[in-house]
Amino acid sequence: MHRIPLLLPTPSVYWNRDTPEHTLFEKTMNERNIEETESFLSTLDEEAENFGNRKRKIVPNQIEDAQRLVYSEQYLEGLMLLNNLILSAPKESDALEQALKMRGGWYLQKNYLEGAINDYEMFLYSIKERNDYAQLCEIHGSLTIAYYLLRHYEKSKKHMSSYNKYKDKLSKENSNYGILEKINTHISNFKRELDDFNNMAPKSNTPWQDVPYLGFNERKEIKPMSSACTYINIEQNERKFYGVYPKVDLPKGSAVLLEKPLSTSVNVPLVQCELCLYSTSTAYTCLHCRYKTYCSITCIEKDQRIHQYECAAYKSLIVYILDARDLYRLFIKVSMHLDEHVFSQKTFRKPTSAADILEKIWESVDIENSEFGFMINILRVKPNYKQINNMQYATLIVTAFRLTMFIFRKANLLQRFYKKLRIRDTEKMVVVGVILMRLFCHLLLNTFDFEFLVPLMRIKESYKTVYEQIAEWTKIINPVRLENTESISERFNIAEAEIIEFSTRSLGISEEQGNMVITNFAPLKHTQLCNFIERPLSTFKDKLVELYFSPSDMQYIMYGEMADIPTSFKSISVSIAEMSRMERRKFVRSFVSNFHIHFLDYFLQLGVRFNQVHQILSLQCPTLRKFKHSCNPNVNIVLLDNGLLMGTTIRDIKKGEELVVSYKANFMRHTRMERTAFLKHINIQCQCKVCQIPVETESIDIRQGIYCATCPAHILTPSQEKCSKCGKNFNILLLKYRKEVAVMEHTIESLTNPESDERKLYLINSILYLRIKNHFVPSNEHRIQVELRYARYLALKNFAQQSYQVLNEIKMNTAQHYDTDFLWFSFYSEMLLIIKIIMHYNVDEKLNPMPLCFLEDLCQFALYVLNGQREKLCLLKRDTKEYTEIYDEKLCLLKRDTKEYTEIY
Repeated sequence: MHRIPLLLPTPSVYWNRDTPEHTLFEKTMNERNIEETESFLSTLDEEAENFGNRKRKIVPNQIEDAQRLVYSEQYLEGLMLLNNLILSAPKESDALEQALKMRGGWYLQKNYLEGAINDYEMFLYSIKERNDYAQLCEIHGSLTIAYYLLRHYEKSKKHMSSYNKYKDKLSKENSNYGILEKINTHISNFKRELDDFNNMAPKSNTPWQDVPYLGFNERKEIKPMSSACTYINIEQNERKFYGVYPKVDLPKGSAVLLEKPLSTSVNVPLVQCELCLYSTSTAYTCLHCRYKTYCSITCIEKDQRIHQYECAAYKSLIVYILDARDLYRLFIKVSMHLDEHVFSQKTFRKPTSAADILEKIWESVDIENSEFGFMINILRVKPNYKQINNMQYATLIVTAFRLTMFIFRKANLLQRFYKKLRIRDTEKMVVVGVILMRLFCHLLLNTFDFEFLVPLMRIKESYKTVYEQIAEWTKIINPVRLENTESISERFNIAEAEIIEFSTRSLGISEEQGNMVITNFAPLKHTQLCNFIERPLSTFKDKLVELYFSPSDMQYIMYGEMADIPTSFKSISVSIAEMSRMERRKFVRSFVSNFHIHFLDYFLQLGVRFNQVHQILSLQCPTLRKFKHSCNPNVNIVLLDNGLLMGTTIRDIKKGEELVVSYKANFMRHTRMERTAFLKHINIQCQCKVCQIPVETESIDIRQGIYCATCPAHILTPSQEKCSKCGKNFNILLLKYRKEVAVMEHTIESLTNPESDERKLYLINSILYLRIKNHFVPSNEHRIQVELRYARYLALKNFAQQSYQVLNEIKMNTAQHYDTDFLWFSFYSEMLLIIKIIMHYNVDEKLNPMPLCFLEDLCQFALYVLNGQREKLCLLKRDTKEYTEIYDEKLCLLKRDTKEYTEIY
């Protein structure tokens, strides 16, 4: 349950959706609702104050513990404490400054310069009202060193100037104490270099601007779309025809959409900046509300213009409890625009009612260059409330009412943005309520969810190239092939008949073994479930509800193995609905108190338990929603690192061919049954060509094929369910095959060490390789995963030619039924690693090198993959370490040209 159940006397699900919005909202403003909502808001304020008082009492002890632990063997525990303090310590406490300084120093010592810089700059921001010259001198000196080491000479020079300024203000005793002496020694080593530094090529102050193919569209309602496209929207005989069509031929890779989302929200807090979306291991929160997440002081200051008005809503938790972060921020942006550009017009001096004011807003002429003009254009269009379901409609009304009460009673935004309106406050509340209703409905209808994995970054003490890592990796795989024996079977004196005989034996897996390995199945990358991923924030709130009813199970509920697994709360929801008013207030207080207490620890544990988290990014993109869905899209939608949403053509498009996108359901990754169920849930009935062909001819169905265990060469697929000859069930047979693979892989893993029985390890690897070929069709992802691991095993043993043959098979089997766009960082990425291992042995170590023609072929394929990865990252506008590593690897491979190979022979 994600919303505290404050009752309205008339259930909104029964209200007439054709009723004027202002009339509908006026019905909610009765004494009972106002009284209960005011009680709710008071509870939020009281619990926020109580939590702040508790934090002030415990932070001194926490900073002492952190100081003791961070430079000991328990440094990880110390860092966790510092992270907690930096994210939650009250702004006025010394603990916040001490934690920032301590973690920044630890990062600098470990050579994690970006983290040190962010912490030190945040420290300067937190003490900007104090003239503590010794502290300022130390921090500016440390920043001078950190920026110099990163080769940011201009910034280093700027901080050196501040360092010298504050050093001159210190007394002689202070300026000579140990830390400053060390800093001064470091700076003196490169001071002359900085003094001589001249910026020979000054950067342009004009940022580079992304532009769609042939420029932006001239039509205001589709401005983010390419001018090469047009949007058609026709209603005829109660039927609606709409779609986006190109007016000219479009080459592959043409940008047909470049939209800045009206709102953006992340569903896993503390791992990404909520302004720029940068994934960071040094997150910060607003120093006032202590909830909104940023990556740096730069983003905090940049967001201050808007966040200053939403800060109180974060601190009280109302935007979390109502799932209204997007809605509230949109409302503030719209209100700022109305106050600055609309309410100053003479036409707003005469209206005396909310209905009149709203009518004037819908009719107002927008200022073309207004920052929020596009939002006002959206607001003018009354959304079709009938397109949302009853539960969504009920939530919409209740949320709008609660937020309106908060805006009036607590945030004082009526006085800030609506003071120019000459109407009573109750009428202003109706205006605000209707605006919230419209914005909320547009959010529900126009929000696009992006799902992706966010790596939870670890601090590396030293950087190693890929080839250095491979060199270390190969040390534990000894002995490798040193003699001139190309066949691995000959190397271990194993006859092919022995391998075949073992591969056909029944493994005799026990029930206990089978149950154990089910949880260890390798996840599929190209075959995915097409369903809604539960939002971690929603799961967290569900756990708080569960905690109210079972407080003694707190550790298990909030931090146990099932803490991140959503559960059903139908019975609990009934219990909440039947609560008395007093009990409901007790429930609200408990929920809010526990939210404050567990929020940080619950989400920070993700960094300890997982290497990555499944993030859901919700973007409101009205122009994107004008594109129809197709399970076989010709436009690919990507989120760029600069926060823009880009749509590019997947192939050449002819003039007049409709441009379509995939709203998650894609025929290359999701089965027909799953796509249909998912699309039905979001009110889409797909009519694309792929959904009209026989399901058994779809690529995803074909590549999930398995061979029947009793009928030679007979193939079963998910769409068939049973073997047409013997009746064997597809799912039962697939589970049997996967169990066999998992058991054998577990055995291989246990044998992969320098002291293992090499002959037995090879035998099991070879048996698994043959079994997988007997069980799964060539394009099956399970088979390809095993084949890749077998090819890597052969490469690590320096049987390069046999590894090369397996790689060629994989390359051929993936070409027909997989989308190349998704292969670059999946199968191809793994093949690239195997090629690097082969190159290490054949070129660097010169151990029985394979024929030159094979090496050249592998090198060409590796360059093909690296170019594809680079182009993919270029498309996403990513300038990251990942891009740099690809560039370095490409240079390494280019060095292994024909001339270098000939030196081997």
